[in-house]
Amino acid sequence: MLRNKPFPVVFVCLVFVVLAACQKPEPGTEVGGHPAAPADARGPEGPVLARVNSEVITVQDFQDEIASLPEYTRKQLTSAEQKMKRLDNMIKETLLRQEAQRRGIDRDREILRKVERYRDRLITEKLYQEAAQELGKIDEGEVRRHYEENLDQFLQRERIRASQILIPLAPNATPEQAAEARAKAEDALKRVRRGDDFSELAREYSEGPTAVRGGDLGYFQRGRMVPEFEEVAFSMETVGEVSDIVRTKFGYHIIQLTDRQPETLMPLEEVRERIVRQMESRNRREVRQTLDQNLREKADVVIYEAYIRDDPAGAASD
Repeated sequence: MLRNKPFPVVFVCLVFVVLAACQKPEPGTEVGGHPAAPADARGPEGPVLARVNSEVITVQDFQDEIASLPEYTRKQLTSAEQKMKRLDNMIKETLLRQEAQRRGIDRDREILRKVERYRDRLITEKLYQEAAQELGKIDEGEVRRHYEENLDQFLQRERIRASQILIPLAPNATPEQAAEARAKAEDALKRVRRGDDFSELAREYSEGPTAVRGGDLGYFQRGRMVPEFEEVAFSMETVGEVSDIVRTKFGYHIIQLTDRQPETLMPLEEVRERIVRQMESRNRREVRQTLDQNLREKADVVIYEAYIRDDPAGAASD
């Protein structure tokens, strides 16, 4: 751990997201161009990764801190260069903290008050978590009952998958531009009807982000597309069917239906984890709503109301 830090300062440092994944360096090797610590450079908790004046950062400190980072951030820390950047950031924060200590800022009353408030919030959150867990593990019977009583939540609405060839047309396009775009769409449709590959034609004719995917729009439900497009797309019944030219505010579309999935009830096996998360969330809400009241009923609480007064008009409260 970082040495010689008063408790409040240690706690403040925990607020910062620092450090990176690190493997124990072999003696004599280098990390990011910096020499590794000699084999005998060890602290009470293992090999020393860095010294910052009178303080040390151990390899274990570094590994512990990286474990606390968000998963996405951890996955980015793969190279020695990236790890060294994180370590440099840790060293920077340590130096800044040391300077703040030298100036006595770590003893500032307002800083200590904020640290204490933040500490209390963390402790309270931990208490809520433990109290929710004490309600007991959610068993299979509860999960099944929740599923059966809320079937409407687990309906997978009808959805289709489609591809498009889009010839864009600006809303303020001139009649000549509209005629040119329409002619291009008709030429593409003629080739589709002739049997040319739809995805290849989409790459050739279409414009927009779907062009590189061969026009694939993926799966979508009603309400996701503009009405003119949606009406035609959902009216097609046969996979592989191709529409006539459809005009929308975006331009001219040719639509190919590539899959259709009717409304279905998702099986319990597929939604079990989702139900467990919902029930755990419900437990946490119940704990938040009832724990403090239960504690108050058991506690000896005395309020000296004489010290609670209305402030004079315009006076600042303490």
